[in-house]
Amino acid sequence: MTSELCFYKKSKKMEIIDIIVSPKHENRGNGNVFLRAIDKICKIEEAVKCYGMLSYQDKEHWDKLFHFYEENGYIITLKEGSLNGSIVKEYSL
Repeated sequence: MTSELCFYKKSKKMEIIDIIVSPKHENRGNGNVFLRAIDKICKIEEAVKCYGMLSYQDKEHWDKLFHFYEENGYIITLKEGSLNGSIVKEYSL
């Protein structure tokens, strides 16, 4: 498997469960393609919010992840004293 996107619709919200891109396919825009697809699905489904978690398992790459999500319109929040965080993007209908 080279890439995988997993998300879940909950009422008028979409939760990103995971975005996986194999190392040999990183930095080629695959993640951006996934987030644009989620944007389209959110608009079709009239979702007001898309959200997900940042895992401590990815902490070595947080600088890249922060740039990636911010570039795609997400707000990043880190929990003080924790190695976890969250991402949120709100949509207007």
